[in-house]
Amino acid sequence: MTIITHDYLTYINKYDISKLLAIVLCRYNRCSFERVIDCLLQKEEGNTESLLGTIHRYCKWNNFSKNR
Repeated sequence: MTIITHDYLTYINKYDISKLLAIVLCRYNRCSFERVIDCLLQKEEGNTESLLGTIHRYCKWNNFSKNR
């Protein structure tokens, strides 16, 4: 999940993203649109810190019991 301020949306609007909305007609298009937005935000903002930090530090992985 991402939190974006109105000022940042105004700044990003220089790409006129609203033109792409007319071609988003189905789930596949919506998924593709999300990927385009993600690439655009990464290009503009670069690598930023996560609010929760590294996922590998706060989530336990491979904790399945073999005795089940």
